Amino acid sequence: MAEENIMLGNVYNCDESGFGIGKKRATCVIVDNNLQKAYQAEPGQQEWVTVMECIYANGSYVSLLIIFKGENLIRNWISEKASENWFVSCNTLR
Repeated sequence: MAEENIMLGNVYNCDESGFGIGKKRATCVIVDNNLQKAYQAEPGQQEWVTVMECIYANGSYVSLLIIFKGENLIRNWISEKASENWFVSCNTLR
C-alpha cells in the first residue's frame, strides 16, 4: 500500500446479507406417489430483506442500506429503534 500510495480511506470491505421476516408456519403435505404432479408447500407469509454494509480500513463507514422487496416503502416496516443514518429503500426487480 505504501509503495502505491494507497490511503486507508480507499481500502474497504462490503458485505451483503439477506434474511426473511414475517410469520412461518409448519406445513405437512401428503401426496400419492402414483400422481405425476409436482406440489410445493407454502411456508407462510415471509418477506425478504437485503442489507448492505461497507467499512473502510481507516474505521469510517458508509451508512447501512436496507432494501425491501416491493414497490412502495411502508414506514411501519422499519423499527422505531432504527438509526436515522440508515438508508431504507425498495426494489421491484424480481
